[in-house]
Amino acid sequence: MALASRDVVETAAETLVEDGRTDEAVRRYRDVVARLPLPEYVIALGETELAAGRAASAGRDLALVGAEERLLQANGVNTDVELALFEANHGSPTRGVALAQRAWRAAPSVRSADALGWALTRAGRPREGLAWGRRALALGSRDHLFLYHAGMSARAAGHRAAASTYLRGALAGNPRFSPLYAPRARRALETLS
Repeated sequence: MALASRDVVETAAETLVEDGRTDEAVRRYRDVVARLPLPEYVIALGETELAAGRAASAGRDLALVGAEERLLQANGVNTDVELALFEANHGSPTRGVALAQRAWRAAPSVRSADALGWALTRAGRPREGLAWGRRALALGSRDHLFLYHAGMSARAAGHRAAASTYLRGALAGNPRFSPLYAPRARRALETLS
């Protein structure tokens, strides 16, 4: 029963984010994290707080991710993809590249391709990042973050048309797919017009 209620609360938090109700979304994510403090939920909480302008709270929550990852790894849980994305966004992009490369070698997938592409881009290698981003999308994924990552990689690599296509795709259907990254996608599109 706890799992079902966590799913309901998490879905409610995501819906609140989509509706632009970040303060209420923060409260819901806090409830999810209190019940199941997995890195993905702590990251969602921290990024929602960043979008709400609460940098200090976000910093405390995001600092928790590293400790959680170490505990999960010590217990044999492979979190390389999640940690690679976390490092690319909030830590060391170079470390993110190493983690994403390890994730790709251990389990090639669209998720590990996306993580590697994004980490490469954030580490200053957007052309390589775009190639991996395209690989992540090759099977037709419409994942908003995959499209956002590919769009920002294309933009950084100087591929304006591709950047515009990917970023429009990221925003299509859900213009508030992330309280942190959707506004960045919109701003990037404005610079491409």
